[in-house]
Amino acid sequence: MEYNKLYISDIIDFLRTVDDETFDLIIADYPFRIKGNYVEFVEKSAEEFYRTLKSTGSLYVLNNPINLYKTAHAFKKFIFRNAIVLPRKYSFKPPKLYHFRHNQIWFFVKTKEYYFSSQNLSDVWDDIDYRVKGKYIGSIPEEIAERIILASSKEGDLVLDAFSGFGTISRVAKRLNRNFIAVDIVNRWK
Repeated sequence: MEYNKLYISDIIDFLRTVDDETFDLIIADYPFRIKGNYVEFVEKSAEEFYRTLKSTGSLYVLNNPINLYKTAHAFKKFIFRNAIVLPRKYSFKPPKLYHFRHNQIWFFVKTKEYYFSSQNLSDVWDDIDYRVKGKYIGSIPEEIAERIILASSKEGDLVLDAFSGFGTISRVAKRLNRNFIAVDIVNRWK
């Protein structure tokens, strides 16, 4: 497998070709909508994340609270460490629900022997504007990717950018001297 490259593939199909305990850090910014059964998709991808994550590695899952709640059971093999809150200055208005004013990042590890450099951060990241303007609308801000990568990987480590989108996580990993594997079903890096 070649590092520092985007692979155009379904994440589950791709991970089935990857050796056990390959990745030091997995960042999964799940799409909000997929074709087919969302819960089943998360269950299968979580199983592959567990298999391909090193015993000293970390998994960060980004999503809205409802999708995280619906799929929490998929991550039962992992050890849950934190829920990080990402407040938003704007709200998403689903029908018959309170307006969403935040997303969350769930932080998991495989064993208690994981790398972590806390950077003295709290679990509420209210100093970052979650909206991304311009070319990369729909991706996470680089500041969020940077915090995760610095906290849970070292230079030279291998980061899986599981739903790469516009490549924000991969760009930040490269800038921070980490290797990356990016996977998405569409090339949005153009």
